[in-house]
This record gives sequence, C-alpha cells and structure tokens, in this order.
Amino acid sequence: MPQRRYRSYDTLLRVRERQEHIKAQALAEVRREIHAHENQRDALLKEQARMFTEAGRHSRTAISAPRVHGYYQYERHLAREAVEEDARIHQLRRVEDSRREELEEAMTRRRMVERLKERLVREYMDAIRKDEQKVSDDLAAGRAARERSGESER
Repeated sequence: MPQRRYRSYDTLLRVRERQEHIKAQALAEVRREIHAHENQRDALLKEQARMFTEAGRHSRTAISAPRVHGYYQYERHLAREAVEEDARIHQLRRVEDSRREELEEAMTRRRMVERLKERLVREYMDAIRKDEQKVSDDLAAGRAARERSGESER
C-alpha cells in the first residue's frame, strides 16, 4: 500500500497560508495609514487655500496688518504641515512596496507547497490505481487459469 506522504504537507500549507494572511494584513494596514495621511494632507491643503483666500480678502479691506500677518503665518504653518504629510506618505509608500514584495514572496512559498502537495496526491492516487489494477489483473489471471484448468479436466 502506498504511503500518504502528502498528509505531512497539510500543516506546512496551513502555516504558509497563515503567513500569507499576516503579510496581507500588514499591507492592508499600511494602505489604510496611507489613505488616512492623504486625507489629512488634503484637509490641510483645503484649509491652507481657505486661509490664503481669507487673508487676501482681509488684506484688501480695513483690517489690521498684524491680523493679516497672522493669517499668512498660519497659512505657512499649514504649508509646512502639508509638506510633512507628503514626506510621511512617501515613506509609507516605500513601506507599502516592501510589504507588497513580502506578500508576493509569501504567496509564492504557499503556491510551491500547494503544488508539491498536489503532485504527491497525484502520485499517491496513481499508486492506488496501479495497486488496484494489479489486484484486478491478478484476479482476472486466476479466473482465466481456473477456467482453463476446468476445460482441460473435461
């Protein structure tokens, strides 16, 4: 009887699937973080544009110079914050790329184990069919021999 060697790969396959799942979660986490920082940057840019417009509007009216100066300082602060968010997004994109590569590697390792297990299952099933065919051939040969011996006795 052939051995069921493919069963030993079940645990390894589950481990590889779990590793792949963890890598996929890590990638999704970075993507969520990127999305949050992009939203933050967009909000900063909107606020910056609003403040710039408001400062421009107030500079043409009878508003005090220190107040207009305060608007412009706040607008520059928002611009710096937006640049910092861009830098953070750029850094997270690099992390995303590395995590994507890790996920692709994990998927490749899982597929390799799956293919190996499938090959071993096919080999096992082929061995079972060969054994069944051998038994069937032996039975047919024995039956044919009995029939021939029965004919020769008559």
